[in-house]
Amino acid sequence: MRRIVFVAALIAAMALGVTPAQARQPALATVMPIGPNESASAATAQAGGYVPLATPSRVVDTRSGAGGNRRGALRGGHSFAATIAGRGAVPSAGVGSVLVSVSAWQATAPGALVVWGAGRRPHTVNVEFAPGAAATNTAVVQLQHGRLTIASTAARGTVQVAVDVLGYFHGGSSNAPGSFHPMTATNVLDTGTRQAIKSHHTITPRVSGASGSAGSVAVTITALNPATDGTLLAAMPGSPRPAGSTVDFAVGRSTSAFAILPVSGHRISITNTSARPVRVRVDVAGYFSPGVSETAGTFRPLDDQRVANHAVSRRSILTVNVAGRAGVPRRGVAAVLVTLHAASPASAGTLQTWRAGSTAPRQAAVLSFAAHRTSGTTVLVPVSRTGKFAVRSNSAGSTRSRSTFVATYRPTRYHCPTAPRRRATSTHSPARPTRTTSRTTRRR
Repeated sequence: MRRIVFVAALIAAMALGVTPAQARQPALATVMPIGPNESASAATAQAGGYVPLATPSRVVDTRSGAGGNRRGALRGGHSFAATIAGRGAVPSAGVGSVLVSVSAWQATAPGALVVWGAGRRPHTVNVEFAPGAAATNTAVVQLQHGRLTIASTAARGTVQVAVDVLGYFHGGSSNAPGSFHPMTATNVLDTGTRQAIKSHHTITPRVSGASGSAGSVAVTITALNPATDGTLLAAMPGSPRPAGSTVDFAVGRSTSAFAILPVSGHRISITNTSARPVRVRVDVAGYFSPGVSETAGTFRPLDDQRVANHAVSRRSILTVNVAGRAGVPRRGVAAVLVTLHAASPASAGTLQTWRAGSTAPRQAAVLSFAAHRTSGTTVLVPVSRTGKFAVRSNSAGSTRSRSTFVATYRPTRYHCPTAPRRRATSTHSPARPTRTTSRTTRRR
């Protein structure tokens, strides 16, 4: 019996787009995201601009000491610093913040991981974990001297930690629309038990801490000790209901999820779709300037839409094409913001994503999921010159997975010393995902 993963794709959008003239240029005129074997030091720095990595780079793994960083499980109540700059495909200088996927494995007690770089430890959380279950979440972290710090809030026990770099933002500040402005992670909402969001109700919390001119904010939303299974939907106030959920939670298990949300009147909206009240907290890590820019590396929001709904066998690769769909340009897009969901999988596993046509990651994962529990994550995924990215499941059982694409990015221009990569070819229709069998093995 064939094991499958079912992938449904939706697209919303934020773009590192191109001008109409640029869109008509040949593919070789658009420089693609940097790969693990290419030099990042030659990158042309655009302050606040984003550079997606073609393939995620694992820079921390406490089981193996990856990246020359810590080896050995993290004890509850303790922390460690890890060097990120100059590791993997991350430049040694000029990086202000990194977009990372943080995983917690083999926890012996419940707790949370807090990840930060600059300043004192914030009163925020990035990944909630429970004994025996893997948990992964995306985070944007402002580096300090090229390093970040990871702490466990658990009162006891240990947890194994991994950090995979998905991309980075150039340091400095810019007034260009769509550029990113990191900030010290700040808790802006904790409803408490008495003010928990009621069943099927919506709140519109003010996102304090971000600039009054913020167009979109990077946040971590946590459902705390829910009394039932359910989801939280986060969006801009007054916008249509999102096509995909932001936080998928299970009874009695706190769950955190990363999101980039447009704001209106300095506010976002959060809806509780479950049958019971849910306590919610929101932490802000940075914001994007409003407006649309032709500057490389800038962010452009679009409306979310489902663009694919396909099954893929275990260990095979699903290639999804977003070019020319839901407002995404056919050329000149470097990355799309994607929300991935593993819906009630039959067994535990992980999902991996990378730029189609590039080398598949050996270990780096963007989502860890438990058996029979719906999980989700939001991540910026690099796309090929033809607008494609790849998804792979590493689950031993069948999994139903959904994808919601919520953003696109303009390609970041830099001087690449290596020969241009050849365009990936496919015999499939460009409007439909394609499937290929993976022959690589992966060690979790």
